[in-house]
Amino acid sequence: MSGEAGYRVVSELDITERSKKCVASPLVRFTRALANIGKGEAILVHFDPDRTPQRALELLARKKGLFFRVIESREERVTCLIFRPA
Repeated sequence: MSGEAGYRVVSELDITERSKKCVASPLVRFTRALANIGKGEAILVHFDPDRTPQRALELLARKKGLFFRVIESREERVTCLIFRPA
């Protein structure tokens, strides 16, 4: 898909662990991070596919007009790149 060139990674988010507070849940932190991605920017997100479904993250990103790419996948940890084209 188009839009992969010309972005810069501005932050990294690790949502592999659970939080004891609902305001710091993985999906809440993920959604907040999406709101801060500007044009030409990207974030790296690490998540545990057993705790946080990849499809849920992908749908949330697409709903905000962002692109979602898996760049590394292991059993207990997936790393993806989420970006907004310039």
